[in-house]
Amino acid sequence: MKLSTAVGAALVAALVLASPAMALFLGEWGGQGSGPGQFQAPSGVATNTFNDVYVVDSGNNRVEKFSEAGEYLGEFGGLGSGPANFSAPAGITIDEDNYLYVADQGNKRVQKLGPNGEFIGLIGNPGTFTSPSDVAVDPKGNIVVADIGQNKVFRFDAGGSLVDEWGSIGGGPGQFNGPRGVAVNAAGQVYVADTGNLRIQKFSPDGEFLTSWGSAGKGAGLFASPAGVSTDPVGKIYVPDSVNNQVQKFGPDGEFLSAWGETGTKSNFFQGPVDVAVSFSAKTYVVDAGNNRVEVYGKIPDPRFGKTVNLTPVGGAIRIKPPHGKFFRRLYSGTQVKVGTIVDAGAGKVSLTSAKDRSGTTQTAEFKSGEFRVLQPKKGKAITVLKLTGNLSCGQAKGNASISGRRRSRNLWGSGHGNFRSEGNHGAATVRGTIWLTKDTCAGTLFKVKRGVIAVQDFTSHRTVKVRAGHSYLAPAP
Repeated sequence: MKLSTAVGAALVAALVLASPAMALFLGEWGGQGSGPGQFQAPSGVATNTFNDVYVVDSGNNRVEKFSEAGEYLGEFGGLGSGPANFSAPAGITIDEDNYLYVADQGNKRVQKLGPNGEFIGLIGNPGTFTSPSDVAVDPKGNIVVADIGQNKVFRFDAGGSLVDEWGSIGGGPGQFNGPRGVAVNAAGQVYVADTGNLRIQKFSPDGEFLTSWGSAGKGAGLFASPAGVSTDPVGKIYVPDSVNNQVQKFGPDGEFLSAWGETGTKSNFFQGPVDVAVSFSAKTYVVDAGNNRVEVYGKIPDPRFGKTVNLTPVGGAIRIKPPHGKFFRRLYSGTQVKVGTIVDAGAGKVSLTSAKDRSGTTQTAEFKSGEFRVLQPKKGKAITVLKLTGNLSCGQAKGNASISGRRRSRNLWGSGHGNFRSEGNHGAATVRGTIWLTKDTCAGTLFKVKRGVIAVQDFTSHRTVKVRAGHSYLAPAP
C-alpha cells in the first residue's frame, strides 16, 4: 500500500465512482539530473492524505516532494548513514498520520520520518535487515517490510517491534526469489511482488499463504519482471512490469482488469516502471525509472459551471496562477482549477475542459501562445471566456522612445468546439468550432480566423461582425 488504508466510507465510495476502467494519461514530470524536480533512477512513490506526492530519488539519495499537479515542494536526505540520510533508498509508504517510512536499502534499515523529512526513528533492531526493498503500513499501523536480500517479509507493530516474519529462498508457496515490492490492503492482507518467481503472492496479516498469480510472458496476468505491487483504497492491485514496460491492474485475488504501457521514451510510454501509487483523488502515479520521470494517469472530476475548469498540458511549458494568487507555478499534469485562474500558455499548449452549460455538459478546446484568465459569467448565456492578460504597454517615454521591457502586443491562439469567447481590450470573439487568433495591439484587438467562423463584438463601434476563414478584423482602439 502506498497510502493509508484507513479512509472513510464516503471517500472510498467517491474513489470507486471516479476510478476509470482504463488509464487516461494526464501528464508527467521529471527528467534526468540532480536538480529540483529531477531524478536519477527513481525507485518509489507514495501519496499522503493531502494528495502530495513523494518520490524516492534513489540515485541522488533523497526523497522529493511534489504537489498533486507536479509542482516541486522540497526535498530531504543526502548520502550518509546518519538520521534522515540515505544510501540507495528503495521503497516508501505513508501512514494515515502522514508519517513516511523509507526502505533505506544501502544502510540496511527502515527509517520513519515526518512529512518534511524529520527523523522520528528506526523500524526494527540493527541487523534485522540485509537489503530492505519495500515497506507498507496496514490499517492497524503495523509496518510490513520486504527484504530482497533475505527473501523474507517482516511485520512490526506500530512501535517498531518485530511481530512476525516469513519466507525463504525458493519457488513454492510462501517462498521468494528476490521480492522487490510489498503492499497491504484495507483488511491487512499482504501482497508481495515475488520478482524472481514472476508472480504476486497474497498472504493473511499473519503471513499465511492465500493465493498467487503470474508466470512468464507478456499479456494478461503474465510478467517478465514484476518490480513492485501497490493497492488502492478500494482493493485493486497494481503491478508495474519493468521489462514488459507496462502496468497491470487486478482484482483482490488476481482477477485481471486492465493493462497499459508500451516501450519508449515519449510521453505515455515506459522504460522500466518500478512503482505505482494511487492517491485519494484517484490519480495513479507511475515511477518510470529508465526515463527518470513520474507519469500520471486517472480521471479528473467533471468541471462545474462557474466554479471549476480542467487543464491538461499538451506540449511545452504551461504555468498557472490561482485566483488571488501571487505567483505562477508549473502545470505538469492534468488537474482541476478554480474559475478565475490565469493560464500562461505562452511557451506551450494547454487543453481546457469546461462545463458547456449549467447542466454539466462539457466542452474542450486547446489554447497556445498566450496568457489568459478563465471566466464564466453567472448572468446571461452560459459561456467560457478567455480574457487576455499580461503586460501590454502602448505609452511612450520622453523623446518619443518606446518604453523598454514591455510588450507591444499579446495574443492567443484557440482551437476547438463549444461556447468559448476570447476577449481582448477592444473586442471579443464568440466561436463554435474553429481555429482563431486574438491579438491585442496598441491599434486595437485583431481577430484572425484560420478555420471556421467567429462573431466579433467591437467594443468601440458596438457592432457585431462575422469573420470567416482566411479573413481578419481589427476592433480599433478608441
